[in-house]
Amino acid sequence: MQFDEDTYPDPKAMVDELHKMNTRLMISVWSKIDQESKVGKEMAENNFFIPNTSWVDFFNPKAAECYWKNFSNNLLKPYGIDAWWQDATEPENDDLVGRKVINNTVPGEFYRNVDPLYVNKTVYQGSRKDAPDHRTMILTRSGFSGMQRYAAAVWSGDVGHDWETLMRPMVMDFSDDPEALAQNYQFMFGPSLLVAPIVEADPKEWKVYLPRTEGGWYDFRTGRKTEKAHGYITVPATLEDIPVFVKAGSILPLSTGGKHVKEAATNTWEIVVYTGADGAFDVYEDEGTNYNYEQGKYATFRIEWNLLWGQSAPISSHRPMTVHQPVRPF
Repeated sequence: MQFDEDTYPDPKAMVDELHKMNTRLMISVWSKIDQESKVGKEMAENNFFIPNTSWVDFFNPKAAECYWKNFSNNLLKPYGIDAWWQDATEPENDDLVGRKVINNTVPGEFYRNVDPLYVNKTVYQGSRKDAPDHRTMILTRSGFSGMQRYAAAVWSGDVGHDWETLMRPMVMDFSDDPEALAQNYQFMFGPSLLVAPIVEADPKEWKVYLPRTEGGWYDFRTGRKTEKAHGYITVPATLEDIPVFVKAGSILPLSTGGKHVKEAATNTWEIVVYTGADGAFDVYEDEGTNYNYEQGKYATFRIEWNLLWGQSAPISSHRPMTVHQPVRPF
């Protein structure tokens, strides 16, 4: 595990320079190791690979420990890298099928879906031990139940180019709406935002299905309430300006952003209340880069909207805010 010295002659200086620019670095690290490399030879000598492959047997605690030792000594400790892109954690090509794990004693088929959990567990627990003041961040190609405990965010895998976007499928929020369930591309981004991806070249308009919800929907781009509260609508759209709609009753804290996350964290918030239904939003903040929140160093507060009040509940916060409704309130 090392940088290509011809391309990256001084990785530490590169990482330090990025940090000076308030930029954080994530690098891709596989659990597949060239058996002719220094680390690979060590793994092979100790039978730490899944038989007849170059994949580390993470079900073997000693193999996982050896992997992390090299990971930590060669990548984590020398350079101060911020996050880890754990690719191919399945492992790919279904290489557990027909092979045994845990020192060649248990059929891989029994554990094939759990492998990503063990890979990310190894990296997370090792990072907490060897870099206790730095918050671990892992991006992983595959996941399993319980992955959240290991600071792992899962991307949708190498899904090819069939436009099958998987975020929060419509069934999560509109399970009793057959038409919503029939949408191949629309998804919810969290509980409030409906996104309609563009899956054709150079469109001028796009057909969107709005499921039935109390109070209807707002066009996020304009802030205006849709004339039709439920059913199909056609809206202007381009590849750069995809349709996004907000459920009535949503409360969105927005910011103008910034050049980096530290700057964005101190900017004024704009709290947008999409009226038409009762709503609430719980805000959570901490320092973002460490584990001080485990000692109680964090802040939370709730923003609420109630139709009977006709206004938001009092807000108490340490940050500057402006509160307003969209262009055309319900």
